[in-house]
Amino acid sequence: MINLKKIALASLFVASGAFAQEGGLKGLLTDDASVGVSVGALTYVSSDSDVEFGYGLNYTKQINAVVTVQGAYLSGGLSSSKDSMNFTSLSVKGLVNLSNLSVGSNSNAKLYVSGGASLVSIEDGGTALVPNVGGGLKYACDSYQNLDFDLSATLGAGTLAGDNIRTHMVLGLGVNYRFTKKEESV
Repeated sequence: MINLKKIALASLFVASGAFAQEGGLKGLLTDDASVGVSVGALTYVSSDSDVEFGYGLNYTKQINAVVTVQGAYLSGGLSSSKDSMNFTSLSVKGLVNLSNLSVGSNSNAKLYVSGGASLVSIEDGGTALVPNVGGGLKYACDSYQNLDFDLSATLGAGTLAGDNIRTHMVLGLGVNYRFTKKEESV
């Protein structure tokens, strides 16, 4: 009989040996990457909407000086005069650093645009896949070499409550810790 524990252990040694050649799994996860926390104001894009607050966590992996992939968790709420809901979401999006598209951009402030999708789980039941687009400004702090401050706006539209497609906006303020010092971070 095949012992699954021995196979799993052998596979782990083979995989870790392959990563050891290039900095290992730790290097794969931390080189050109950052983690961050954020707070934000969430609102429907309608006249009868209330402003709710939320918080989030993110992991960002830089592919090159222009393109980045980000995974994020967000917990918050949306409400209007007609309905109210709390939710959590997992999102994946791509970021394009507009500032690094020009040659010789040495500014600490970087403009970016983003696009992706969120899998939203509503507290009272139900899930939705919500596409989103946005943009923002990241500022690399001179005093603390590995910190970025992030001001962002994201617009999403989906069937979040009932059968109607509702558009919502998230205005966020975040702090990101870069694992490696990077001159051209997104």
